[in-house]
Amino acid sequence: MSKHDPRPIQEVLEAVRQAELLVQLDELQKLDEARTTLTTDFYNAIMKVGLPALMKKHDAYVNKKQSDKKFTTISTPSPDFNTELDKLIQKNKSKLKKFESIDERAALVMNQTHIIDVVLKDLHALLLKQMNKGNLEVMNNVARLVGLKVTTKGQERNKAFMYDLEKGFKRKWKTLKLFLKIKVHVGQAMFR
Repeated sequence: MSKHDPRPIQEVLEAVRQAELLVQLDELQKLDEARTTLTTDFYNAIMKVGLPALMKKHDAYVNKKQSDKKFTTISTPSPDFNTELDKLIQKNKSKLKKFESIDERAALVMNQTHIIDVVLKDLHALLLKQMNKGNLEVMNNVARLVGLKVTTKGQERNKAFMYDLEKGFKRKWKTLKLFLKIKVHVGQAMFR
């Protein structure tokens, strides 16, 4: 402090504390906001089918700091905004059909169910490709997560056999084979 400053040091310290509190409050508000990022074209299309009313209902706004020419980010303090946005999109799916080719693999925030759908869609394509090559290792690794096993032995082309590991298909199969052998031997003895 210079000796020409008429304010006491305590007032300056109090002003600094208040400024720090405002910065902390601003950071806390940013943490409490839900953000949704859409392509700008999709944002413009959905604005025509009811997004302004939804944004007003949830006090949502376009976050200009995180938006650019390709993407528009919507921020809102309401955690229900994304759920209602999904409902709005599903309701107007026919009007928004041309935007279905959005790059789902881009780094975007989505609902957990959408993320699972994207992963399963890609996994489906990978598993089908591997099975057509005759490689069941990846398929069985995934199937083992849910207690299943898959085999193509003894099956027609493009067919596979799946069984539950917990129920123990192999034991039942051995029992069935043994039963069929006994029945065959008894049948042969009867016709002699």
